[in-house]
Amino acid sequence: MEGGEQNDDYDSPWKDAITRYLPEFMAFYFSNADAEIDWNRPHGCSISGAGTGSGSSICSR
Repeated sequence: MEGGEQNDDYDSPWKDAITRYLPEFMAFYFSNADAEIDWNRPHGCSISGAGTGSGSSICSR
């Protein structure tokens, strides 16, 4: 890395975990909501905009 800068990537592990385990998490903790979700349907959400405080939606409808 140039200039002694350190490139820490703290978001990727969380994004990977959400992508991989969200259906199982929802089924276990929120079984009623999970029954309403079509997990085979492609989603339009982007996790990259989460937590920015902009107040804008991160999911397409």
